[in-house]
Amino acid sequence: MKIKNDFITNSSSVSFCVWGTYLDFCDITTDIAEKLYEYVGCNSDFELYFKNKNSQYDDIREFCRNNDFDFTARGNMFCISYIIFGKSPKKMRGDQTLDEFKNEIREKLKIIGINKEPEFILTSWEDR
Repeated sequence: MKIKNDFITNSSSVSFCVWGTYLDFCDITTDIAEKLYEYVGCNSDFELYFKNKNSQYDDIREFCRNNDFDFTARGNMFCISYIIFGKSPKKMRGDQTLDEFKNEIREKLKIIGINKEPEFILTSWEDR
């Protein structure tokens, strides 16, 4: 396999690669919403918060920024359907094993109620 390291003029695709997880916004459980609610110190009514997916998306983005996670979201102009977040393999320290790296990610995901094993996610899409 050849890897091209310089600018590719005819490329219109985007790739995203992390050790982490994805979260479908239809599958946000009460537990995850409660953990996000606590994490951001939200002052609004929880029932309103649970119904407001835009607030939850903003809070997940904030969580990602605070924990040096990378993230991307997919959907359309009206609704985000899912978000992928985790850490790029480039962020693994030189003295860190893969198991240690995945454990670090796993522990941070637990903060917001996600008890999934980090998986390697590679996704790409074309910009049209």
